[in-house]
Amino acid sequence: MAANILNETNMNMAAAFRLFQLDNLWTCRSDPRFCYYVYIPETVYDTDPVQEFRVLMIIHGSTRIIEDARYDYREFAKKYNVAVVAPLFPCGMFDPDDINGYKAIREGSVHYDSIVFSILEEIHHKLPNIRIDRFMMAGHSGGGQFVQRFFYLHPKRLLAVSISAPGRPTYLDLKTDFYWGIRNFEDLYDKAVDINALRDVSVQLMVGSNDTGSLGESPYGSNRMERMKCLKGNFDENGLLSSLVIIPGIGHFDGDRERSAQNILFFKKILDTIIRNGE
Repeated sequence: MAANILNETNMNMAAAFRLFQLDNLWTCRSDPRFCYYVYIPETVYDTDPVQEFRVLMIIHGSTRIIEDARYDYREFAKKYNVAVVAPLFPCGMFDPDDINGYKAIREGSVHYDSIVFSILEEIHHKLPNIRIDRFMMAGHSGGGQFVQRFFYLHPKRLLAVSISAPGRPTYLDLKTDFYWGIRNFEDLYDKAVDINALRDVSVQLMVGSNDTGSLGESPYGSNRMERMKCLKGNFDENGLLSSLVIIPGIGHFDGDRERSAQNILFFKKILDTIIRNGE
């Protein structure tokens, strides 16, 4: 049976189906084990003039609840010409009980950063006015771990990152092995951390004021609040351009809307600066 047998031929319906492309769940064609949600304002189809779009990629946490990102960032996306992209990395890729593999970017034969780039290429191929040379990325909890390590691997591909409350951050500590430090980072990833390149990326660190539940003792603190404050100090010591936002009244598992609102404020500032500078 032909793959396109159900394609709509009525022009009005065809136009409606075309809009579904901009607000849906798509298979990653380079590796169908993965998929991704998108929300792209329909002005992406404008031709007079053609509108240039930037990408904001939202990385899910351990729960894999990510589809709401299409709604939380919708008005921001419309105002600033942003394509919102939210990959979905399933549990149990190699170990049937594992939920954490994606957070380290490498898991078995899977390079999750390569999946990210494949998704971006697929979107750009469909809609060439969506820029993918440098993009924005945000994640909470396990998503924050992913964003931080992606940032260490690919700073030159990023405009800005928002790292929210990772339980196991990786510090720019050359005396400690991964995951706490980066002494053996190059051995694991075949790529050293380029601290000079990190300094060119704006970083927002976030944590809820009530996110103080014990995670166990470590040299960097026993809860997410302590570890995020330590990470801010570590970034300051290394000359990174970072801010720490403590969101009042929320913990770790609540406050999704508050975190999204703070992300929007942060990324608006980034895009306003780009617009002013004519980049």
